[in-house]
Amino acid sequence: MTTVHLDPGAAQRLAQAVFVHKGLGPDEARVVAAHLVGANLAGHDSHGFVRLVRYARWIDDGTIVPRTDGTALMDCDTMLLVDAAHGAGQWVCERWIDEAVQRARRHGLALLAVRRAAHIGRVGRYAEMAADAGLVSMHWVNVAGSRLVAPFGGTERMLSTAPIAVGVPQPGGDHVLLDFATSLVAEGKLLVAAKKRQAMAFEALVGPAGEVSCDPALLYGDTVHDEAPNNRAGPGAILPLGGLFGGHKGYGLAVMCELLGGLLTGTGVSLDAGRVRNGMLSILIDPTRLDADGTFAAQVAGFVQRLRASHPMTAGQPVMVAGDPERRARIERNRDGFPMPATAWREIQALARQAGVPAADVQATVTRTTG
Repeated sequence: MTTVHLDPGAAQRLAQAVFVHKGLGPDEARVVAAHLVGANLAGHDSHGFVRLVRYARWIDDGTIVPRTDGTALMDCDTMLLVDAAHGAGQWVCERWIDEAVQRARRHGLALLAVRRAAHIGRVGRYAEMAADAGLVSMHWVNVAGSRLVAPFGGTERMLSTAPIAVGVPQPGGDHVLLDFATSLVAEGKLLVAAKKRQAMAFEALVGPAGEVSCDPALLYGDTVHDEAPNNRAGPGAILPLGGLFGGHKGYGLAVMCELLGGLLTGTGVSLDAGRVRNGMLSILIDPTRLDADGTFAAQVAGFVQRLRASHPMTAGQPVMVAGDPERRARIERNRDGFPMPATAWREIQALARQAGVPAADVQATVTRTTG
């Protein structure tokens, strides 16, 4: 399998040009492109540049509505309810997370409910934004209209991949940041495997008869090698987080995401019809309001330090905390570029040509090729 490695800055400029060509406003295109490349830099290729072709298709078919900022349906100081109206999820959510950060600083607490957003990307980014502002945050997300995941003990698609993110700030940006799908894998990881023409490294899917599989075709069916594989075309489902033995935990969290991120925000749930859309319920807290003796940050740092210093299972592989893998990935990928399956890169090159990106700029995006 051939892999190209892309320069982050050049890749972001290319994606921005494609999005402007498709109708997003310049600032809107810049933010969405930055989120995609940022996901790659954090090591989460499932939510990164590989989605560029799918996003372009979604703009064309109306799943993403350009030049939409979101409208506050309810605003009462510490609480905001925003209708994204299918606007570009990263653009709308970043704008309103910024507003929620200001509310939390002013009042000590803010709750933001976003309904009907197009794909909001890597949810951990919003926890990072809050942590950079010194705030603790929690984010419950669902994907209404998206049935990809089987409930624990079942084989039928019933739930979305329903991600959760939690952030706790630390001085210097050494934040504790938890970000995961409540499915065994995010759908984008299956997309990356399909682009690589590879199976997953473990059995992440279940078929109609209860058989487990690592083949992405169980999700995508005959479209598995298409330019934009249809995740509704296959007969199987993704297993919940925890798999066959601990999947009741991922299943329970997914249900809560559907209830909080979906129904409480007014977005709907996975079983609903209509355009695929995200709902997100975010709670932001200023920890200084609860920290009467001013020791919270030091206590967090001490606890994290003791975890990292604990005895590892494998020599040379120290214990990490949430947020460490992303920090390591950023160092490596900012230095070396981020990887992209050659099949996906060829599709993206075609989009870039359509958008009028000069061939020299497209070629300059590639730093090296391996495989």
